[in-house]
Amino acid sequence: MLGSFALWKTLAILLAAVLPVKATTQSGESIEGSLGAVTATSLAIDIDGRPREILMQDLQTVSPANVQEQTGPTYLVTLSGGSKIAAETVSLVDSGLSIQPRQQDPLSVPVRQVKAIRFRASGATTDAQWLGLLQKESRGDVMVIRRPGDKLDPASGIIESIADGKVSFNLEGDTVAAPLDRLEGVVFGSTAEAADDAPVRITDVYGSTWLAESLVPSDAGQPIAMKLSSGQIHHLPLEQIKSIRFSSGLSMLATEKPADVKTDTYFQTNIDGGLVNAFFGPAAQDGNDLQMHGGSKIEYRVADGFVMLVGAVRRASEVKRASEMSVRILLDGKKVWEESLPDVQPRGFEIPLKQARRLTIEVDSRDDGNLGDTVQIIRPRLLK
Repeated sequence: MLGSFALWKTLAILLAAVLPVKATTQSGESIEGSLGAVTATSLAIDIDGRPREILMQDLQTVSPANVQEQTGPTYLVTLSGGSKIAAETVSLVDSGLSIQPRQQDPLSVPVRQVKAIRFRASGATTDAQWLGLLQKESRGDVMVIRRPGDKLDPASGIIESIADGKVSFNLEGDTVAAPLDRLEGVVFGSTAEAADDAPVRITDVYGSTWLAESLVPSDAGQPIAMKLSSGQIHHLPLEQIKSIRFSSGLSMLATEKPADVKTDTYFQTNIDGGLVNAFFGPAAQDGNDLQMHGGSKIEYRVADGFVMLVGAVRRASEVKRASEMSVRILLDGKKVWEESLPDVQPRGFEIPLKQARRLTIEVDSRDDGNLGDTVQIIRPRLLK
């Protein structure tokens, strides 16, 4: 007789063999049916017993008709190719990083393809600090210590291994063994930044986001097979699929024309508003960044298809002395993110757009003047 776990697994496989899905095409057509076979260029959806083959270039999204959310593992591994993998366990040795997702095949990844590992669950008091560190350039690896009061303290050095609940970290020639429960995570210096874009983006019910170069041919009822940027093939059981998005893309806000720009000077003046904006208003910097001063705001229209706003903010590097300040982000006029900048460390954001049509970034000088209130918005971008 089958044990309870084996019986559950058998039932899950039988149920997943026919996966009811909803699909949308690039032209806006909505299709409902059962997921069929996958080829190198197309995907079949069985509609009332008749398979309809749709080219992947014509698809926008595919998602199960009924998604059962699951509690995912705590560890989150970010790869240089952009995939974010919720992992039960991780271990690092000379051969690379071993990653064990929940109820999926394990992966082994060279260290040069790993951007970061977060050992703690996402939290409102630490997310901005952690995401900011992912955007910050570093000459070496970084071990991020969780201090009292949820303050993250980065230390630069060399990550030697991760095993037995500890990180072996070479700090100025001395190796220390840091328990994982005292760390927020580690950031690898070999990868400047993680990719955002890929032809296929798949999310699973355990919290992983897989950025794939392509889907690999598979028969109806078989796990979805994807080719990652590393060239590895990973299989995702059908019952774990949350969504598949095709033709993903990004929009760098620094290269987009804003819908509105406004700058309020700390002291009242009779200078024309257009002239003030020309001198002190938000402006593109270094290609993909924005520079903003205290009292300024910039607004963009959000085009259809974009689902996430990503980036980071920090005080401008040339500022030596500064008063208090904060940066806030609004969607359709409602504040969704705000962080003060008390130090030189960046603060990052990953904000779901939730079909918002307007996006606004504001810099607030508070009530103590605008001395040195210049900030850099690091690579603000919209993702599909």
